[in-house]
Amino acid sequence: RYTRSCVRCAVMGLGDYLSYSTARTVTLRDPCLGAVYYTFLLLIFLYIVVYNIVLNVGYLTFTTVSGSARVLTQQLTVKTDGVPCDPMLDTCDDVFPDVSQQAYCCPFGVATGGVNERLGNASAPWDQATSTCTWAAGTPYEGTVARPCEFRDGVGAETVYGESSFLTTAVHSTTQTYNQECSITQGAVTCPKLWNDK
Repeated sequence: RYTRSCVRCAVMGLGDYLSYSTARTVTLRDPCLGAVYYTFLLLIFLYIVVYNIVLNVGYLTFTTVSGSARVLTQQLTVKTDGVPCDPMLDTCDDVFPDVSQQAYCCPFGVATGGVNERLGNASAPWDQATSTCTWAAGTPYEGTVARPCEFRDGVGAETVYGESSFLTTAVHSTTQTYNQECSITQGAVTCPKLWNDK
């Protein structure tokens, strides 16, 4: 009997350490308290799911995009299946407009008076002083001042300065020679004009 009591006391003593806890649920039949409880549950759901996850996309991490943009300029090319071909390919042809149909382009041919010149003809005589030609009366572009036109590809039409890119729309070029009268090695002490137009 004594032995049994001691064993029972030892087992009861371990019960404090080897115990199992459980909760008892109590249902309160109070509509006001229930409404407050479910209102708070709804607000928590709206804050976590709707506001943080759906609206603010809280499950994603956003970082600032860093990099550089590249702009490639190229001339118009023949389309294959609705897509322009690559001008770097030898099989790719350019699509330049017909300059004879452009009002801003001087026509090539014989100038007024029958003198062979590089630009201008009877329809639009060439003016050497202004490097322009003006379409004559009776022509489709009557009175329009035109300039020499030339074909340029994307590389020839683009000039890059630092982070800026300029596209050529009009070019006025002149040929000049160095004025030998301004050469110090030839005894010049003054210079009226350093470059002479040809």
